[in-house]
Amino acid sequence: MNTTQAELEVAISQLKAMCIGCGCDIPRGDGYSPSNVGYRPGSNGEELLCADCAIVCENCSDTVDVSDTQSVLGHTATWCDNCCDEYLCYCGDCGVQLLREDSYYCESVGHCDESYLCEGCYSEHDNGSIHDYGYKPEPQFMGKGPRYFGVELEIDGAGQNKDNADEILAHSKGESLFYIKSDSSLEDGMEIVSHPCSLDYHLKSFPWDDISRTARSLGYKSHDAGTCGLHVHVSRRALGHNYSARELTISKLIILLWRHWPNLYRFSRRSSDKWCHQQYSFDKLSRAGLVDAKAKGHSVALNVDNADTIEFRIFRGSLNTNTLRAALKLVDVLVDVALSHGILWIAQSRWDDILAECRADKNLWQYLTLKGLTR
Repeated sequence: MNTTQAELEVAISQLKAMCIGCGCDIPRGDGYSPSNVGYRPGSNGEELLCADCAIVCENCSDTVDVSDTQSVLGHTATWCDNCCDEYLCYCGDCGVQLLREDSYYCESVGHCDESYLCEGCYSEHDNGSIHDYGYKPEPQFMGKGPRYFGVELEIDGAGQNKDNADEILAHSKGESLFYIKSDSSLEDGMEIVSHPCSLDYHLKSFPWDDISRTARSLGYKSHDAGTCGLHVHVSRRALGHNYSARELTISKLIILLWRHWPNLYRFSRRSSDKWCHQQYSFDKLSRAGLVDAKAKGHSVALNVDNADTIEFRIFRGSLNTNTLRAALKLVDVLVDVALSHGILWIAQSRWDDILAECRADKNLWQYLTLKGLTR
């Protein structure tokens, strides 16, 4: 049977494919299949790139159209657009391209137009010993876990001053115990941030007395400043063996704060709940109420927005170390209660039930008595 010209052309076309990059014909066995989804289909529904258009991303190893790549990091590598969007950023000051993981996040107003700085520009903005508000070093864990506590203590009234910070940091063993950050909510102060420590380490080994004594000698206040908070972080890992268990413990802590808010707020010494308002807004215990409470954002009694910790924000700042330690102990008790009892028991609990858990610690009990909370 004779083959017509039309049939021959069809047969030849079936041996070829169209490059989806430049549109040229390529032998089907010689094309390169793109890795990325979203390419327009070539002839017969097949997606292929010719040798001139195909290029392998040096970051993810996907085969992509050369037009969908960029030369990056000083033209030392070629990455696909997706990797550039995910892993790269630009310094908000000098504009240099850098890896997002190697950048410094910058929140302070007036520092930069973007959210990231290179190391050089960050060093220029960083006030020596006083780090930017967004500074988050690798945590140094101290004491026996997994229940670790991180403390953020705000002090105000004597300046965001490098020399003052250096004097306080003399107790930190090269920032291995705590570091200092700026905080725009303060009028003329800064924030002391501890690395994660066990309760026992905070109570017996952490240099809170030295920190307080030095800060006072420099003219700082905390409780009396009227602007300062004392925030206590607790490791999420200490709240349960898996995600569901931890979420349940967090729900129980939210209900504890709701159920006993008047007494806990009195303990906190706060005169305003602007930065730590009680977040459970339903009249009765409900799943919807807990979902709503967990979505209230940062400035609530129990901030649950952090990936690795939950944050008790109810306490007013204090340079009285007995007060600081009492706050840590109370948080420890609340976590114990949440882990030991069901959510219905907690929703019906009385303040006497909480006091029964506090009575074993003589110093905490004396503090509660002093505040009129044991009557």
